[in-house]
Amino acid sequence: MKRQHPNHTPSPKPTHPSKIDRVKSTDTHPSKIDRVKSTDTHPSKIDRVKSTDTHPKPTTSPQSGTVTDRDIHTRHDSRVTPHTCPNSPQNTRRLRVQDPAPLLEFLKQKLPGKSLTSIKDLLKHACIRIDNAPVTQFDYPLAPGTEVELLSPQQARFALSDPRLTILFEDAHLLVVHKASGLHSVDTTGHGVDNAASILEAYIRKRDPARRIFIVHRLDRDTSGVMIFAKTREAQDKLVKSWNDSVLRREYIALAEGTFAHAEGTIDSYLYEDDRKVVHATSDPHKGLRAITHYWVLSASPTHSLVKLELDTGRTNQIRVHLQSLGHPIAGDAKYGATTDPINRLALHAQNITFKHPMTHKVLTFQVDAPFALP
Repeated sequence: MKRQHPNHTPSPKPTHPSKIDRVKSTDTHPSKIDRVKSTDTHPSKIDRVKSTDTHPKPTTSPQSGTVTDRDIHTRHDSRVTPHTCPNSPQNTRRLRVQDPAPLLEFLKQKLPGKSLTSIKDLLKHACIRIDNAPVTQFDYPLAPGTEVELLSPQQARFALSDPRLTILFEDAHLLVVHKASGLHSVDTTGHGVDNAASILEAYIRKRDPARRIFIVHRLDRDTSGVMIFAKTREAQDKLVKSWNDSVLRREYIALAEGTFAHAEGTIDSYLYEDDRKVVHATSDPHKGLRAITHYWVLSASPTHSLVKLELDTGRTNQIRVHLQSLGHPIAGDAKYGATTDPINRLALHAQNITFKHPMTHKVLTFQVDAPFALP
């Protein structure tokens, strides 16, 4: 069966994501696809590419389209959004830490031409970034190998300053981000809860108040990982309509309870949601929508297994329900039967997405390694 865009539903007139403040469906994994995967269960690798789009220059966290877990740790006071960075350079300056030191002492050593007051002003106005997040703490401890960025006034003024989102790629058409666990993709409650779409819309409106964010797909609130948002209706429309062909790979990592009977396999069933918003698996095609998940056990202990998963469909809570149906619920997922919580969160992470850019047609891969491992 052919894959369909995650937001497609089997109604006479499939709908696509609408403006973020009008989204009514639940905050879930992408809604679906209908295709039986080919016999090649290990997709061939697609080279990770660096974006060379010539529209407003893409801002990427890494030097290429690939991001490692080091790029996503945000643990600072990063809600400060400066109006200007006094005495900062016109272009970003990057400083590499050689020896352990408090941040202020490091900056004094590396910026001998600046007064102590000037350096403190840079910190106060959040013009210093570490691991892609502003830092204002004078005594923030630096470890060898850490890269410290001194932002230009322009960059600091328009920077994203929410620690729960990290921009991996941005051009005139798209934003690719890493979303932290605990943050909604969109506000489906109507009560103004924090969500990635609204945060990103506020970010792009710093440059242009008329700009909007358009939804392409979603992740559950408690799932972390890589997401795509569109900055124009055209980009959203093209990516949504070509989802079958454009999205070449979506890879998840989960920490599941117990030990699997088989090292790899495919789960093929039908999913339906009850009145309590709990999803169930069934073999009856009349009761639900078909869902297909492929899995590979990466490593295991007597109590848990680290599993890689790829989806042919993207139903609500699909991975969570499918692993529960095997008797291996995801750790931290009490809703679907988990009895352990070794990392104090749902142990599910959208690690990789590879897709064709809807406007440039370049193949881009973005990966953020799972922030957990086998306990």
